[in-house]
Amino acid sequence: MRNTIHKALASRWTCVVRPYVLILATLIVASGLSAAMLAARWLYTGSSSYRFLLWNLFLAWIPLVSAFAASAFCAGGRCRTISLLVCSGVWLLFFPNAPYILTDLFHLRVRDNSLFWYDLIMLLSFAWTGCFLGFVSLNAMQRLIERIVPVRFLGAAMGWALVIVMAGVSGFGIYMGRFLRWNSWDMLLRPLSVLGDIWDRIANPLAHNRTFAFSIAFSVFFLVTYLLLTSFAYLRREQPAPNSAAAPR
Repeated sequence: MRNTIHKALASRWTCVVRPYVLILATLIVASGLSAAMLAARWLYTGSSSYRFLLWNLFLAWIPLVSAFAASAFCAGGRCRTISLLVCSGVWLLFFPNAPYILTDLFHLRVRDNSLFWYDLIMLLSFAWTGCFLGFVSLNAMQRLIERIVPVRFLGAAMGWALVIVMAGVSGFGIYMGRFLRWNSWDMLLRPLSVLGDIWDRIANPLAHNRTFAFSIAFSVFFLVTYLLLTSFAYLRREQPAPNSAAAPR
């Protein structure tokens, strides 16, 4: 019985991950490259001042794993509702951690830094890897919604509505993390304090104009970048296969 369950779960995970195999391999390589650059800098300078990047990159992987888990629990034509809701909740809670790494460029020291260009490339490597982890996890959840909603047009509309909402959530969540120093798990450990800060900004928007300026700017940037990447995917789908070209007359 236990072997049967394990085989079923493995089969579901295979179905979910298969379309993303090349992207996953690239993200693993990118993560390894980022970690290697940090290790090289650590060995060269003896300073571990950028070690927080490893933790932030680990947090950026959580939404992707959660999205794949949610999709796996709805593979094979059957959905396990409780498991799906738990995985979706974890994904929603940790999703802003993926693009959050972009704001780690804040730590780049410009003056009197002989390693400026190396540090810049290293930070960008971590930042873009984190962003792409977020993009892939968002795409997985978008496709999940399209799959579980019975009406095709409605599923597509709800999938894109999720993308727009999550762009806004990311911008606001990143502001909460970068400037107010809240973490994702604080929603579980100190929910009243976090919700109090959120409500204060919603109830008094004019007193917190920087909050909304940053959130809107980052949300637009995230959404436009996601749309660009999606357009490349559609472009590839529209390209004709080599054998499908019309034969010359």
